[in-house]
Amino acid sequence: MFSHRRNRFVGPIRVSVVVALALVSLSSLAIAAVGVGPRVGVSSDPDQIFGGIHWNYGEITRNVQLRPSVELGLGDDVFSLAANADVAYEFTTSGRWKPYLGGAVSLFYYKFDVPFRVNRDDDDISAGLSLVGGARTQRSNGGEFLIDLKLGLTNRTPDFKAAVGWTF
Repeated sequence: MFSHRRNRFVGPIRVSVVVALALVSLSSLAIAAVGVGPRVGVSSDPDQIFGGIHWNYGEITRNVQLRPSVELGLGDDVFSLAANADVAYEFTTSGRWKPYLGGAVSLFYYKFDVPFRVNRDDDDISAGLSLVGGARTQRSNGGEFLIDLKLGLTNRTPDFKAAVGWTF
């Protein structure tokens, strides 16, 4: 799934760039968000459990919402960090659950647990696209609960992700 080059300085530079971008994004995202909350889930290829935080910006246009997130994943001998920009169309229904469908652009950092003396890098940065679907409902305290599914459309994204989240 991943190609690797050998350069001992590339790894620390990549990590620094990803951390800097994440910090800048987090600070600007938090300012305009109408809701924020935790999310947890599982993914396939890499097979991981993950947790993170998401923001809800409400409607950016009629029935279209921007919901970025940042996630940390563990498992399958890989540590992952993902920054996701999800855009979803929410279908109008008369029921309590509001289904949505959309897409995501993601930036991934992968840190591999490779055996000693293997001639390859032990980290990778890549971007990818996913199809997003799910449903959300209002909680009695004014927040929301969501179920989120993603199908990877590029070979640099997890094949499948399932998450639950809460927004306050």
